[in-house]
Amino acid sequence: MADEGDGSALTILWIVSLICTAGLLIAMLAAGGSNEELAALLGGVGFAVGALLATTYQMSRNRKRALPRPEAVNALMDRMQMLEQEQQRMAELEERVDFAERMLARAQDEALLPHARHGDGRGL
Repeated sequence: MADEGDGSALTILWIVSLICTAGLLIAMLAAGGSNEELAALLGGVGFAVGALLATTYQMSRNRKRALPRPEAVNALMDRMQMLEQEQQRMAELEERVDFAERMLARAQDEALLPHARHGDGRGL
């Protein structure tokens, strides 16, 4: 997902590119044809410096974005620990429900047995 910072970074890159291009054109016009080599050299250097600045800026923004904040990491670790505790609690509750179901089934089975109805232990 792109956030608002990506749009402003692209805007800055475009502005830097336009400034470099304008610098190239101004240098060429200033030379007036007599120093075309100097104008081309100045324009090329200006373009290279602008591209280098834009690339460095974008790389630093990406590096900052890649590093998580310590408080965010701590919050995630706390949340993970809480989820693990909840999973353990759910497992214990599942065991209790299973035990209760077995006890209920056993009580129902004993109620259906003939010896349990007569109480004399012979079953009839």
